[in-house]
Amino acid sequence: MATETPDMKTLPFNPRAVDDDILLFCAMRYALGRRSYVTSAVTAWIIRSAPLMTPVRRAWYVNEIQPIIDAGHAGENMDVQAWKNVLKALKEQP
Repeated sequence: MATETPDMKTLPFNPRAVDDDILLFCAMRYALGRRSYVTSAVTAWIIRSAPLMTPVRRAWYVNEIQPIIDAGHAGENMDVQAWKNVLKALKEQP
């Protein structure tokens, strides 16, 4: 009997768990400003996780991302738009 490989998008992730939270934050710091496919993967991950984050945690992300965008160091135009979408998702949460 063959075992199925789980789809990475369906694996459980809890941004309120310490290890998961650190992993996502480090991924954001790594991807921010890179001109790579990793930007779209990480920004999508943050957007999916935003509703599960605490307000304090969302503020951490906003405080890291906004200055990089403002300084013009968030990557190519499509990367900048992806990061702006993250900010929007983070700020829309209650």
